[in-house]
Amino acid sequence: MTVTVPKADAVDVTTEVTEAPDEAPAGRRRPGWLAWVGGFAVDVFFGAGVVSACLLVAQSASISGRAWLQWTSIAVAVVVFIALVLNRLLGAKAGRERNRRRRTGLLFVVLAAAASVLTVLSYLLVYRPELAVEQARQQLAVQGPKIVQQMLSYNVATIDDDFARARGLATDDYRKKLVAEQDSVHKAGPVNNDYWVTNSAVLTNTRDRAQMLLLMQGQRGEAPKQRLITATLQVSFVRSASGQWQVDNLSVLAKPNPAGEAK
Repeated sequence: MTVTVPKADAVDVTTEVTEAPDEAPAGRRRPGWLAWVGGFAVDVFFGAGVVSACLLVAQSASISGRAWLQWTSIAVAVVVFIALVLNRLLGAKAGRERNRRRRTGLLFVVLAAAASVLTVLSYLLVYRPELAVEQARQQLAVQGPKIVQQMLSYNVATIDDDFARARGLATDDYRKKLVAEQDSVHKAGPVNNDYWVTNSAVLTNTRDRAQMLLLMQGQRGEAPKQRLITATLQVSFVRSASGQWQVDNLSVLAKPNPAGEAK
């Protein structure tokens, strides 16, 4: 006996899978916290650095008296700050605001480039000249007293060589006056003249010119007629084409006097 079992009707079950709104699409991962930190750094810290750089440029330009660079830097800093705020606000919205955020980001990049140019200009027009002036001041503070000491000191036995050395320490303009003074010493009968600097100060200076105040002491003549002398000088210096400081003028503020005598 054969029993036939009817086949069960096939059941077509269709399961709809809907994507949860808070899940990333298939094949894509939601950005991690490192990506978020990186984006925040690009949007905020870089922009803040640009603003800070512009404000530093403005401050240095103000000190050096370059008003155009100062106000240009301030204007760029303000615009970069506004672009930074807009970029963050628009970045918090979706859809149609993305294009607007891209445009804001592009503007931000352009302004960052402008800030870089201002920084370079600040270095070339403010920092480097000020550094050169300060280096010249430090250099002259060391070399100036030695130059004047060598110019004014001479020995009877080597007077011609000493005078020639002194002429090499003077500019062309002052050398004429120095030669006249040396001729007067020859006619009067030279005696040993030895000077040294006891104190000095750079009064004003640029990269190539300077004024110094020098307090000097010295010995004139030979024993037993040797005298101790003092003098106060104001000296003008000029840097030559070869980079050497030379005496351009020498003014005696307090004439050489024997030590202990009233001036």
